[in-house]
Amino acid sequence: MVSRSLRVHNLGPMAYFALSLLWRGAAHKWKTLKDQTTSVELGEYEEPIRRYLLGETGIPDGVYVVVAVCTDRGSQVTNYVPSKVRGGKYRHFSILTRGIWFDIFTDAAAGEISKLCCVRSERKVIHLTNCHKRFVHAGRHIHRTAKVAANLA
Repeated sequence: MVSRSLRVHNLGPMAYFALSLLWRGAAHKWKTLKDQTTSVELGEYEEPIRRYLLGETGIPDGVYVVVAVCTDRGSQVTNYVPSKVRGGKYRHFSILTRGIWFDIFTDAAAGEISKLCCVRSERKVIHLTNCHKRFVHAGRHIHRTAKVAANLA
């Protein structure tokens, strides 16, 4: 994956948007197909993120938001709901919304991620990248794990 970092003056609103999507994904069990629901578990970060969204605090300690602008067509026309990324070194959530891929790390040990974070990094960067491989991988995972509703079978 070839990536370029772009410096942007104020990415706080992007981080706020990403964390609002993630928090909403955790605050409610969302209905998908008949008798199915989806949500994410934020654990001890749910309340600090809620307080941040209400403007009561700054971005919570141990929360890092990485923003990628995808150059590939598939990612630009697709949305993936907030989901936990499994198998990584840190607790990590992912959201794709029409060509903007948000990676949110909620792990105090992920301090090295701060260099990539749109809020905490010294340069306040976003990343311009071709997300095609990641897009296809996520789509395959959804296809493998999806359940067909009884009324569609």
